[in-house]
Amino acid sequence: MQDRLQGLLPARAVAHLRRLNQLRWITKYRNLRGSGRPLLADRMLGLWHVLFDPEVESYTYDVANEHELADQLGHIFGVPPTEVLAYFQETHEDAELNRKLQRRVRWRFATKHRLPLGNRGIWYAVVRIRKPRTVVETGMLMGLGSLALLRALERNAEEGHPGELVSVDLDPGAGWLVPRHLRHRWTKLLGMSGEVLPGALEPNTVGVFIQDTAHTYENQRAEFGIALEYADDPIVLLDSGGGQTSVLQEICQFHGAERNSLSPRPVRHIYRPTDTDIAIVPKVQHTSGAA
Repeated sequence: MQDRLQGLLPARAVAHLRRLNQLRWITKYRNLRGSGRPLLADRMLGLWHVLFDPEVESYTYDVANEHELADQLGHIFGVPPTEVLAYFQETHEDAELNRKLQRRVRWRFATKHRLPLGNRGIWYAVVRIRKPRTVVETGMLMGLGSLALLRALERNAEEGHPGELVSVDLDPGAGWLVPRHLRHRWTKLLGMSGEVLPGALEPNTVGVFIQDTAHTYENQRAEFGIALEYADDPIVLLDSGGGQTSVLQEICQFHGAERNSLSPRPVRHIYRPTDTDIAIVPKVQHTSGAA
């Protein structure tokens, strides 16, 4: 029936209908209801999201509580909060994360014309603080997090601390936001993390591991287990799912570490983010079964 209807319409009308379909109104309305914010609770904000915001997952948003997050990160890593705030400010002023990025997505109908980092700003700050040799990211989607991590690594390298990013995803098109000139520090792996990561990592090098694929117990146990196997001493484990499972807490108990939860607060957005959980885990010689 759909094919017959499209055959009766002019090509330009069919193109417009496809664009309207990309807005995915029903999905967005369901997301809005699921966020605990019924449409009538904030009419203009909810209506704008349903009609015009192309995002249905992996939301981008400005963060309202950067000072609070800077205090927390400063306490976790033992650095002044002013240093963390300076790293947040870098993300606001970096051309690759702002002006140049806006130019690249200008004509992409299914992408917002401005892509603030949201919780990925925490990832950026962690990499700037720790200056790791290797960062691993499981899950890329369009690659906004990958781009932020690569810019952090670029700045670390300018300060004499080179590092690389290893990203994993099942989708061959994932990571398309990363421009070619920033890919020299990037290894993009396609496949299941358990199959492709071990052959791509060097022992005792992974300093930051960001788990952003399925937040299930089995998957987190497997991915964090790989992280610990190739860990630097110590390693920072980051759970972008905000403790949806007990895996990170179990790792912390086994290794005598502490899990810390950070709660980014969006500016004028329907999304209520899950927490970002962070743990600094010391190296243990025999880590099998520890995750």
